[in-house]
Amino acid sequence: MLVLLVVTAAQLASQGARGVSAPSPRLSAAVMMTITVTMGVYLVLLAPNAFQQSGGAYRPFGLTSDLVHIVAPCLIIADWLAFTPKGRLRWFDPLMWTIPPYAYLVFAFTRIALGADFGVGRIYPYPFMDIEVNGLGGVVLWIGALSIVLVTIGYGNYALDRLLAKMAQHR
Repeated sequence: MLVLLVVTAAQLASQGARGVSAPSPRLSAAVMMTITVTMGVYLVLLAPNAFQQSGGAYRPFGLTSDLVHIVAPCLIIADWLAFTPKGRLRWFDPLMWTIPPYAYLVFAFTRIALGADFGVGRIYPYPFMDIEVNGLGGVVLWIGALSIVLVTIGYGNYALDRLLAKMAQHR
């Protein structure tokens, strides 16, 4: 965010309000989508699960968690809304945005297979990936359901991009 702020300030100084700091509208949308999913997974799955597992002792909303899982995503979403040129996304981009989460799944399951863990006593990074608790079928169902949510949100963002582009044309 700091880099984008500096680049935007420099462009405003040199070009006025005509420049854009987004290196690529499609890449910016992909980053925004990935961080939106990070925030959603934290708020909907991880924090409630950790709270429940600890018998209410876990306090999910500490400064670090808030900055990483809530504040940073909100800043990136706001940056995308305010500064990224609209109407440049392609219909297949939301499908491409699934690549980082799937790459992470491959990384995580490879790491698990090699015997590494994700913290003290944590074999799996997320509860929905826990094969011992959910079974292989349950994990596959979780990943399938999360994939549907991810693609649905992606096409919602694509539709919003199109709508904002049309609104900008009518100004």
